[in-house]
Amino acid sequence: MTYTLTKNKFASYNYSYDPKFDILRANVSNNDPIYYEEVTDNILLMLNDYNDSVVGFQIINYSHVDKGEIKKSLPRDLIYVFNEIENKLK
Repeated sequence: MTYTLTKNKFASYNYSYDPKFDILRANVSNNDPIYYEEVTDNILLMLNDYNDSVVGFQIINYSHVDKGEIKKSLPRDLIYVFNEIENKLK
């Protein structure tokens, strides 16, 4: 499933959840090249390859990861995005 939402600080963001592999991914940027930085075993930040800004996140084993741990691991601006996505997935 892939969705685009627009009611937040960012102009828009896309997210997808793959139930087969239990991966949640959100991207708040354009199509610039990105790289990943592992924050915990299951939480990765997506960073812009040109300026190192955080442009999204990926959560592996989403349904099994403690939601409080996710919120502690994400930058403040992305917590809003995560909360909104989490509400949509309920």
